[in-house]
This record gives sequence, structure tokens and C-alpha cells, in this order.
Amino acid sequence: MKRTTSDSTQESVKRIKNGSEQGSSDTESESESNLEYSQSIDTNSANHGLGTIEYISLTNFMCHSRLELSLGPKLNFITGQNGSGKSAVLTALTVALGGKATFTNRASSIGNLLKEGQDIGEVIVKIRNKGPDAYKPDVYGDTITVVRTIVRTGLGTSGYKIKGQSGRIISTKHEDLQAICDHLQIEVANPMAILTQDNARGFLSNSTPKDKYNFFLRGTQLEKLAKDYKQFDDKMEQIQISLQKKSEMLPDLKEELDTMNKRWDDMEKAKDMEARVNELQAEQIWSKVELLENKTDKQRQNKDNVGEKIKEVTVRIDRINESLQGYQLVNRKLRKQLDDEKSTLTPLTDEEKSLIQNLQQQKNLIIEQKRLKEPLLNDINECKESQSQVIYRYDQEMKKLNVDHRAQRDAHDQKMKDYEMKKEDNIARQSQITNDIQLLEEEGEDMNRNRLDLERELNQAENTYRHSTQRLRELEASSRDSINSYGQGMSQLLRDINSKRWKGKKPIGPFGLFLKLKDSKFHNLIETYLNSQLNSFAVETQDDIRELQSLINRHRVKSQIYKYSNVSNFDFSTGQPSRNLRTMLDALQIDNDIVLQQLIITASIEKVVLVDSHADGDDIAARGYPENVVAVFSSDCYQFGSRNGGLSSDPMTMYRGSPRLTHDFSVIINEQKEVVELQKAAVQKLRYQLNQVHSKLGDIGRRRETLIIQRCTLERETREIELNLESLRGESPEAEMAVLETLSGLKKENEHKIEGFESQLGLLEDQINQLVMKYKDDRVILQNIRDQIAKKNEALNAIVTQLDENDTGLAKGASQIQFYENKKASYQAEYDEAEGRLQELQQTVATQIDLCLQYGDRVAVTKSPEEIEAELRKVRAFLKEKEKEFGSKQAYYTKLVAKRKAYQEARDYILGYEKLMEYIHRVQRKRRKRYEAFKQYISTRAKRLFAELIKKRGYRGVLELDHDQETLHLKVDVNNNGLERSQSADDVDKRDPKTLSGGEKSYSTVCLLLALWESMSSPFRALDEFDVYMDAVNRRLAIGLMVENAREPDNSSQYILITPQNMTHISGSDLRILKMQPPERNQPTIDFTRAQ
Repeated sequence: MKRTTSDSTQESVKRIKNGSEQGSSDTESESESNLEYSQSIDTNSANHGLGTIEYISLTNFMCHSRLELSLGPKLNFITGQNGSGKSAVLTALTVALGGKATFTNRASSIGNLLKEGQDIGEVIVKIRNKGPDAYKPDVYGDTITVVRTIVRTGLGTSGYKIKGQSGRIISTKHEDLQAICDHLQIEVANPMAILTQDNARGFLSNSTPKDKYNFFLRGTQLEKLAKDYKQFDDKMEQIQISLQKKSEMLPDLKEELDTMNKRWDDMEKAKDMEARVNELQAEQIWSKVELLENKTDKQRQNKDNVGEKIKEVTVRIDRINESLQGYQLVNRKLRKQLDDEKSTLTPLTDEEKSLIQNLQQQKNLIIEQKRLKEPLLNDINECKESQSQVIYRYDQEMKKLNVDHRAQRDAHDQKMKDYEMKKEDNIARQSQITNDIQLLEEEGEDMNRNRLDLERELNQAENTYRHSTQRLRELEASSRDSINSYGQGMSQLLRDINSKRWKGKKPIGPFGLFLKLKDSKFHNLIETYLNSQLNSFAVETQDDIRELQSLINRHRVKSQIYKYSNVSNFDFSTGQPSRNLRTMLDALQIDNDIVLQQLIITASIEKVVLVDSHADGDDIAARGYPENVVAVFSSDCYQFGSRNGGLSSDPMTMYRGSPRLTHDFSVIINEQKEVVELQKAAVQKLRYQLNQVHSKLGDIGRRRETLIIQRCTLERETREIELNLESLRGESPEAEMAVLETLSGLKKENEHKIEGFESQLGLLEDQINQLVMKYKDDRVILQNIRDQIAKKNEALNAIVTQLDENDTGLAKGASQIQFYENKKASYQAEYDEAEGRLQELQQTVATQIDLCLQYGDRVAVTKSPEEIEAELRKVRAFLKEKEKEFGSKQAYYTKLVAKRKAYQEARDYILGYEKLMEYIHRVQRKRRKRYEAFKQYISTRAKRLFAELIKKRGYRGVLELDHDQETLHLKVDVNNNGLERSQSADDVDKRDPKTLSGGEKSYSTVCLLLALWESMSSPFRALDEFDVYMDAVNRRLAIGLMVENAREPDNSSQYILITPQNMTHISGSDLRILKMQPPERNQPTIDFTRAQ
């Protein structure tokens, strides 16, 4: 296989960067061999066809729904009419093999290459992978299949699938695809491999010498080598600058190191003072051990002292226990005597208690009897007093009955009758007033409900009136400037759009400006349905979307932005209803194709059916929407049915803004004025009715208050009448007779009570006298028993006194035992604590000695800890002063070592890089020299091949390559008169391609293209519409020249040539002609004819 110049150069640069130390003679010989090898042609038939394209498949790509092409290994002509999708094949090949969408000049992103109306597509390319130099044949086999999936932007991510011959997916990474293309020398971005239609036309017709030279550099990959060398030189310059800076810093670094070494010598002199610090620290440590040992001895002596105290307390406790035993023996004897005396005293005390209890009962009974006597005397006195009052009252009533009271009784009865009649009349009037009040309250409740309804209606009517008035003002403003219908800032926004420069075409919008109504009865419906769509804009590029959005935000306009592409192939006929139905599209006249496209895409206006009546809507939607129908609306803004069928109608939320689809505002303004006047009259009427209701409510309130006052007055009068009636009833003659009878009964009753009370009083006095005599006898008996008990108590008290004295001795002894026991317990606790503390101190001393022994042997302590501490502070102060002067020795030593290391590394780094830079410059000069030689070789080869190819037409041609000016002049003598540099400028101009005919110029450029092809290697070469400017003769000669060049034995490349011409005049076994047919609508697969 061939190796490109960029491969060899990259390998050489890599060896230099890795610091290769090979000899210059070896490097030179290797570079020369690489140069010769990269320019050689591999004639090994075993690799024939490696990297060629065997098969291409397109699904939903550009204008193709389905396309499959099988390519031959040598010559492939793809022909067809314009618009049949020939160029789409090379576009698909480019993006499938890793090329960017922008390289094809067909789209800005991969998603825009999808067929219109499709969200996902696919490109499949099969590459031949057979031969000794095949790419991983054990993994991929003889064929590598690359599947490029394309997804509409915003719906997913496009990606790759790389399959082997078996169909198994090997990888999905773009890096693996790039590795395959690099191995097979496939460069889809190189115009010498794939020359697109736009690049071919520009190259063949309008290219300048500068363009031709750049094309020459890109095709031969010299441009990449030049960029690599430029990048290498820039990097070397950066390294040189960095190295220069480091070299300038080295003397300063050396001076700093010398200063630090000198200070380190001064610091070494302080070692003796540090040794003294160590001695003092050791003595200080062991002095602490001695203090602990002294403390331990004191603690041991303290423990022994407490032990002696425990022994003394124990002896005292034993002595007290012996004396207590004597007290206890005496106590037992005295208690026996006490028990004997108590046994004889008990009967006497029991009898005493019994007598006392009896005497108390007798005394209580006497007191009770005397207490009963007093109430009887009171009752007798009260009865006698009551009797005298009754007798007096009775005599007075009898005197009153003897007087004639007839006239007074008649007046009394008439007065009673008058009060009764007035009371009944007041009660009847109160009931009537209560009923009237209830009726007024019910009427008031009805009036309040009516008031609330009127206030709600008035509020709604006033809101409606305000909205209608606002709409009238908007309509009048829109009549003066129709753009105001789209928002207050729309006019300024359009002025800014017109004054601004855009990346693509000027934004189109708002959409409503391009719409006209064919039938005004659907005005409200279309305004409501499209709503925000009428304020929308369409732009061509993504940058313009951002710029327009910024303007919209600045002017606070509510508008949406849509991006559009080429609308030349936009066909929506297949999406219209199959039945003869009137759609929203039919009701509109749209003056802009892009607006039409966007409204179909975003609002589906070609699928929205409009009807005149509800019956028509129900008839269409009853069994579900017909094919390609998404909604059914009536002119009064009702929607009917659904996709699933059924009779239903739902009102739409009406658009209330200014009309945007009318250009005659006078009729709408007049209609709106009439509406405003009607609503104004309705508001005034409701206000009048509400005032009437308020007036009636006030009248009802006043009448109710009057009735309540009247009812309260009647109630007060009725209460006064009842009081008078009660008073009159007590003054009647019947009442006086009843009083006499009552008084007579009371008189007899009092006489019987007095007799009974006096009899009870006599019996009670007899019982009291008997109880007093019995009480006196029992008192004498009680006194005798008490004298006997007193004698017994004197004997008991003597025994108790002896017991108390004995118990006092026992208590005192017990108290002493408790005192000494507590003291013993306290001493024992103190002893245990002292013993524990002693053990802790002993353990601490042992531990401290072990720790001190780790630092060194025990040293004699000659000073107190305070003296040692004072000397340590003095020595440390001295060292600290030195440390302030020099810093910490350890830290300083660390810095010194770091400084020495930094200096050594910097010096080694500079010396090493100086040697490396010298070597790299030497190698680079040789590389530059070989690069210039290779460039000269390529130029010479291209000139020779161009001259030979142009000579086959009978012309003479010269390529003039000026690498300094970076130009390539193509000069042709069609008359074969010679092209000498000494000729005049006028003769040379006549032989410039600009003076040639279109066919001659195109043929000459084809010869140049073939000459450049021979300067680079590629498994396939694709050329799109190379013969667009040729006449029939030149086209035939150019195609013959290409075929002849392709069929040369040492040429293993595959050729894919696209032309709109008929290629039937060419034949051969290695030739395959594929004729494309124009794509047909609604056909899933595009057929093509194949001719050999």
C-alpha cells in the first residue's frame, strides 16, 4: 500500500519529540527511503480494490425515500436528470464516512439532510476490506459496513454502527471509523477524493490561480505538511523563549545558594549550646522522677499512720461492748418487775375506763334532755303569741263584714272587666304586629337576594363595557396603523428588522401580514385558532434566530420564531383530506410560500375542516375524523367530535385582541361602537334597578323599626294591666270571707298545740331529775378506783426510772460504738484510698522511669527543677535569638537541600535542552530540505503529466507553480504555436484559460485534475458534474481521457463520476453506468436502471 507524505512526516516529528538520538546519517537515509516509498505505486494485485465502495443505501435522505446502489470496482457513472438526487449519493458517502454536513455545502447540520417530513433516516456504505493490508480482517472480514443513523435535531442523537462481514455490530465509535479511514487512506474531506458539485463548478469555471494553488496543496496534502512544520516552528520558538528565561535565572539561583551555604556554616557553630540543652532536658526529666519518688514515700508513710488509727479505734469499740452487756442484764430484771406490776394495774384501769364512759353517757343524756326542754318552752311561747294575733285579726275582720260594701263591689267588678278586655285587645294587636314584622323580614330577604344578583350582573356588565371600550380604542388605533394589531412594539421591531443586516435572508413576519380572508364569516374562528401563529416570524439561520429573539425581547413583543429551509420541493398535497371538504387553507389567501410552509407544519391548516352549521360538523365527525383531518370547526367557533368519533361540540376560548386579518376596520369599528352603546345602556339600566332596590330596602327597614316600637309599647301596657288585675282580685268580698275562715282554723289549731307542748314539758323534767341522782352515785365509785390506781403508778414509776437510767447507759454506749464504727469506716476508706494512690504513684514512677530510660540512662540531679528550668530558658533564649537570625535549623536545612536540588535540576535541564534543541534544529533543517525537494518533485510530476494529457487533445500546455507567491497558472496553446516565456505579455494573455472557450477551459482543467490525482493516493475518487461547462466534443474527449487514465494497469483506484449526460457511448467490462430516475411521490423505493 502507498503511504502519504503526511504519515511519514508525522512519524518523523514524533521521533523528534520523543527525543530520538539516532545519528544524522541514519535519519537522512531513512527519510529518503520514506520519501521514495511514499511516492512509489503499489502494483501488488493482492490489494487490488482495498478500500473501494461496494454498496450504498439511502433511506429518507434528502430527496430519496429509499435508494440502493451497487458499485463496480473500477469505473462507475451515475447519470440522471437534474433533481433526480445524483449529488445526494456523494453527500451520503461523505457523512457516512465521518464527514461533516457543512463540508457537503448542503446543510448546516446532519439533521437537515433528512427528507422533508421525516424524523429519522439512514445511510449504509459497504467498503471492500480484502487483501494482505486489510484492516483487522479477523474482526471485520472482507467487507466493512458503516451505518450512519440520522435523527431530526431535537428528537435524538445521530450515530454510527460499524459492522463486520457477518452483520454483527463491532463498534459505534467515531474514533474507530476514523481509524478505518486512516488505514484505508480514505479522506472524505480531501477534494481530490470527493469533489462535490459546488467545488467542481467553482474549480472548473471560476477558480483563480490562488484557488488552483490551494487546491493543489490540499489535494497533494502539502498544505497539511506546511501546517505541521509551522506548528512545529511555533512550538520550538516557545521552548526557546522558555529556555532563555530559565538561563537568565540560573546566576541568581547560584548566588542564593552560596549565601545559604555561608549561613549554614554559622549555624553549625551553635551545636555546643544544643548539647547543653540536651543535658539540661535529661536532668529535668529525671528531676521529675525524683519528685514522684519522694511523693510516693510520703504517701506510704500516710498509709501506715492511718493503719495505726484503725487499730486504736478497734480496741475502744471492744471495751464499750463489754460495758453494754452489764446494762442489758440489769434491764432484763427491771422489765420483769414492771410487767408484774402492770398485770395487777390492768383490771383497775379497765374498771375506771368503764365508769368514766358511763358517767359521760349519763352527762350527755342529761344535757340532751335539758336541750329538749328549751325548744318546748319556745314552742309554747310562740303558739301563745300567734294565738293572740289570730284573735285580734279575727275580731278586725268581723267588724269589716258588718259594713255595707255593695256599691264598692260593683265598681270593683266593672274595673276588672275593663282590664280584661284591654288585655285581650293588646294581645291581639301584638300578634298582628309580629306577623307584619315577619312579612317585612321575608320581603327584605327577597330584596337582598335581588340586590346581590343585580350587583353581580352590574359588575359583569361594567367589566364587559370596559373591555369593549378598550377594544374600540385598539380598533381605532389599528385603523390608523394596522401593525399595532400585533402589539405596541411591533412597528419599532419591524423598523429594526429592516435596518439590520442578517446572516441569511431578512426575517419574514409577522405571518398575519401575508394572510387574507376569502370568506369573512370565518374571521373570528381563524383569529382564534391561529392566534400566536399570526405574530410569528421565520428566519433562515440559527444566528438570525438568536439576533431576532434579542430584538423581540427588547421590544417586549410576543412572537415565536421558526427556522425554514428551501421550500422549492415542499409538497403538502398528500396531507390534505381525501374528501371534498373545505379546509382552513381554502379559506385563506397566503402570499408567501415560507409562511404557507410554516402554517402547514405548525398548525396543519390543510387538515382543519371548516363548516357552516353544527349539523354539518356533527355529520363529518360522527364516526371519527376522515383521513387527513385533525379538527372540525364551525364559523361560530365550536369544535366537533374527535378522532374516535361521537357527537360532541365544545366552544373555543375566543380571541379578544385587535383583528389582524382584516384591512377594512370601518365596519368592525361601527359594529363595536354599537356593542359599546348597548352595553352602556345595559349598565345604566342595572344601576337604576339597583338604586330602586336600595330605596325599597330602606323603606322596609324603617317600617320594621316602627312596628317593633309599637309591639314593645303594647307589651309594657299588658304587663301593667296584669299587675292591676292581680291587685283587684285581692280586694274582692269572697276573699274577705276566706280570711275569716282561715283565722278561725288557726285559733283552734293553736289551742291544741299549747296543750300538747305543756304535757311534754312535765314528762321531760321528771326524767332529768332521775338522771342527776344516778350520775352522783357513780362519781363516788370512780374516785375510790382512782386512789388504788395512783398507788400502783407510784411503784411503776420507780421501776421505770431505773429502766430509763439503764437505757440511757445503753444508748450512750450504742452511740459511742456507732461513732467509733463510723470513724473506723472513715479511717478504712482513707486507708484504702491511700493504698490505691500509693499503687498509682508506684505505677507512675515505674512508667516514668521506663520512658526516661528510652531517652538515655539515669543522670544525677544536682539542681532543683526551678533552677534547671531557669537555665533552660536562658539557653533556649540564646538559641531562639540565633534561630531568629538564621531560622529553624531543620527548616533551614530542608530549604538548603531544596535550593541545591533546584539549582542542580535547573542547570541539568538547561544543558539537556540546549543539546536537544541543537539536535532538533539539525534534524529540522534536513526535514525542511526534503520537504522542499518533495514539493518540487510533486510540482515537476504534475507539470509533466499535465503536458502529456493536454497533448492528447493536440494542445500544448504548461503549469506554472510559484510556491513563493502561492499561485498556479494554467496556460494552454490550442493552436500549438508554442509557449515561450520570452513572448510578449499580450501573447501570453491570449493563451490564458480566460481566453479559451468553455469546453477548452473545462478540458484543460480536467487534465489538471488528472495530473493532480496522480500525485496522491486514494482507494476511490468521486467527481460530481465535472462536464457541466463542456461541449459535446470536449466532453467526449475528457471522459475518454478519464477512462483511459483509470484503466492504466498501475491505477487501482475506483472512480465514481456523476454527470447529467447519457454515457451509453462508453463500454467495457470494468464499466458500470447507473441511471437515476426522478423521485415519485408516495413511493417508498426509488428504482434505477443499470447499464453495462
